[in-house]
Amino acid sequence: MGTPDRLELTEDEAYSLLSLCLTSELGLDAQSERAVRKLAEFCKAHRNSKNDHRRSNLSELIQGAG
Repeated sequence: MGTPDRLELTEDEAYSLLSLCLTSELGLDAQSERAVRKLAEFCKAHRNSKNDHRRSNLSELIQGAG
């Protein structure tokens, strides 16, 4: 069998999605929470040298969530 299709996100897309999840008032189910935690860990580990205002604010949210 071939390699399964994989989802690829740009760094900006990943940060935008994570920001949306962390600031939403909606509750997450267990699977969604695991996915958000994985995304947060990935974003923490792969911070780009660019440090714009939006990412700085998101970094604070990530620290609070972890």
